[in-house]
Amino acid sequence: MKKLVSQVGFWSAILSFIFGMGYIVAQFAQFAGIPAAPWHLITLMFPSFLLAFSFVILVISIHYYASDDRKIWSHIGLAFAIMYAALNSAVYFLQMTVLLPLTLIGEADKVAFLIFDKPSFIYGLDALGYSLMSLATLFVAPVFVGGALEQWTRRALIANGLLTFGLLLQQNFPIAFYVGALWIFTFPISTALLAVIFKRIDT
Repeated sequence: MKKLVSQVGFWSAILSFIFGMGYIVAQFAQFAGIPAAPWHLITLMFPSFLLAFSFVILVISIHYYASDDRKIWSHIGLAFAIMYAALNSAVYFLQMTVLLPLTLIGEADKVAFLIFDKPSFIYGLDALGYSLMSLATLFVAPVFVGGALEQWTRRALIANGLLTFGLLLQQNFPIAFYVGALWIFTFPISTALLAVIFKRIDT
């Protein structure tokens, strides 16, 4: 079981890192107009869609890694992770399979509520989802105790968790957007450290 948890945890952490970085790179590319609209919906949404699944598996792995006296925290984190994945996978699936095809034929107005704007219904759902993800990392943080690696992992997860309100309120308060944007640092660092922890278990 320990070896299996290590392997699943390692690869889900690696995939979460890759999909998170895929979104980050796509976001910066969009600022440069690459690719042209509306195809940016694919480059932005596809890695984010996959991230929803890999992140849940990662948190499940953390739950199995946790000592018995700390599983209450990882279980709470898993509940938030599942809520995030349910919301955001739906958001991105609808963007790619409903909004994009209708936009290509000039009928995006039929599903105007799916257009990312600030403030908007779909942006609100997305922000709520990422807030739930941050809460998940905040609650799994106490699982990691011990040496320097565990301490740094715990700090990174807490830092990501502290972005919750910035992510939640970003479409209503401009300053909150910049707080939430720190996710581009805290999330990759957290997942990279988690990959190292799970890899170390297997050695």
